[in-house]
Amino acid sequence: MYSDQQISWFSKIFYERFGARFKIQNDNENYISISLQNYSGKIFVKSNKGSFFNQDEVKFSNQKLNKEEFNTKLNEDLVAPGLNRTLEVLIEKKDEDYYLYYDLFGLILWMLSRYEEMGTANNLDSHQRFSSSSSHAFKHNYLERPIVDEWLDVMKQLIKKTWKSLNIKNNSFSIDLSHDVDFPSNYAFKTKFNLFKSIVGDLIKRRNIKNFLLGPLIFIFSRRSISKIDPVNTFDWIMDQSERLGTKSTFNFVAGKTDLDHDPEYSIDDLRIKKLLLSIDQRGHKIGIHPSYKTFNNIHLIKKELQKIILICNKLGIKFSYESRMHFLRWDSYKTPYLLSKAGVKIDSSMGYADRVGFRAGTCFEYPAYDILNDRPLDIRFKPLIAMEVSLISNKYMGLDRKNTLKKCLELKRICKLFGGKFSLLWHNNNLDTQDKKELYLTIINS
Repeated sequence: MYSDQQISWFSKIFYERFGARFKIQNDNENYISISLQNYSGKIFVKSNKGSFFNQDEVKFSNQKLNKEEFNTKLNEDLVAPGLNRTLEVLIEKKDEDYYLYYDLFGLILWMLSRYEEMGTANNLDSHQRFSSSSSHAFKHNYLERPIVDEWLDVMKQLIKKTWKSLNIKNNSFSIDLSHDVDFPSNYAFKTKFNLFKSIVGDLIKRRNIKNFLLGPLIFIFSRRSISKIDPVNTFDWIMDQSERLGTKSTFNFVAGKTDLDHDPEYSIDDLRIKKLLLSIDQRGHKIGIHPSYKTFNNIHLIKKELQKIILICNKLGIKFSYESRMHFLRWDSYKTPYLLSKAGVKIDSSMGYADRVGFRAGTCFEYPAYDILNDRPLDIRFKPLIAMEVSLISNKYMGLDRKNTLKKCLELKRICKLFGGKFSLLWHNNNLDTQDKKELYLTIINS
């Protein structure tokens, strides 16, 4: 049976998704019941927690809906982790009640908590990240489907059938644009030796004569603010596009150095960065934190960096958003959520795989975090990351060309729109340094 804390958390998710306060409770060892005050009829959901949490390998099957009574937005059979066979009857009506013979609540808890990623030391990449190829979703080919949202849409249909006069919340699609600031400048923050190495690389490796010539000039003319001719100083352009779309971007800045090989060259208290922070804030866009490389499992480092960026923002009169995204998307599903919550972060948007796009938590909706190993809700919310440009275009990851990058993003965006969710796109400012990249980005966000 599910704990009182878990039941309370389920109720919160249902309220956020459907806009009604349902009474959710363990009915017996086999079912969870859903009822509504002043309404007759109930929905009973099969409870089989062990199929998700007491297994070395969670089973998998596809489930069919009665198409005369229910529909699926993706026009495909439902994906059902936790079941090893297709049920002859998935949903059944008995008098005024409906019975769903699949443990929807187990799926929600298992997917949103990322339980499968805990204690998986043998499935980590070189950055100690759980890779998408190790996930149940990748192995069973549903990583690019928001399966939690699909099942909740079935629940929505059940709710409408059970309580026909109930007004259910309609969720509206939105696009969320964010930009992790790893390289605010190609040249401004380099030492003279590293500047020399960089421009030689421009000439010999990248065969970019323009940057070879511009590099020293940008370095010289970026003493007080980042030069406007710096190819990765795309911040004003990014904000222009977001404003045309009627939205605001979030820029996540690194506030510490814990690894010289992986953390950015700039310092958050550099005058040029402070001017950039002011410029972003004055236009009404958001500033978040990008905790540095070694912070993901260290509360002291997270607190130190968070306090530093908050102090700088306060001194500048800037509003800090209390949002985060971990550098390199380093994430420990057991430790990182609790540490971020304890440090004071309110929203984190790291919930995506670095090596592949899709629905890591099976949803395109923001949701409250749950610490399953300690059986408690956390005071932090997760905003799933659906797509990152590096995942798509880098040869280390998916290695897609322009055409297929566009195709993949537009399909993910279409799916998010079908469910009224949020298409969360991360695009680094330094990957908008050419006209072709800018046009690709514009096509994705405007289409």
